[in-house]
Amino acid sequence: MKKNDIITLKIEDITNLGFGVGKHEGAVVFVASLVPGDVAEVKIIKAASSYFVGKCERLITLSEKRVDPRCKNSKCHSCAYKVLSYEEELKLKADTIRAAFSKSGLSDIEVLPTVPSPKVTGYRNKAQYPVKSGKDGKITVGFYAPKSHNVCEAADCLMSPAIFQDILEALRAFFEK
Repeated sequence: MKKNDIITLKIEDITNLGFGVGKHEGAVVFVASLVPGDVAEVKIIKAASSYFVGKCERLITLSEKRVDPRCKNSKCHSCAYKVLSYEEELKLKADTIRAAFSKSGLSDIEVLPTVPSPKVTGYRNKAQYPVKSGKDGKITVGFYAPKSHNVCEAADCLMSPAIFQDILEALRAFFEK
């Protein structure tokens, strides 16, 4: 397998950063925004010595764990589990804790179920908004895209309370002026 190959991949697991994990011919492949049970056509975008990173080109079979994206901001990737149901997200977090204990030789510790938050959206109490002026003079206020300094819009971020959107728009108006 090499960069730009297109493969069919069944997602078996998910990382704590929200990347679906599948295996193709014994090699591990990570793909953003896929969940366990998804089957997808995946383009390989990075080939490392011990793993591959892919980009979903087309969903073939949708997982029962998948939901419509809770967040429509596709580029910032702040909502790592936006296509995973909240119930599955809670199970994933408990499994992550179990795995950490097990890896530390403490597999006999009982991990209780994750307590669901009464607020699934609008819970963030802090946000930092980088500001960028494009070549066309357009001001972008938002979040950094993963592993970059590219600023992507943060419009209607579900993790932030509504007042944050008002602040974001005031910042944009200030910088445009």
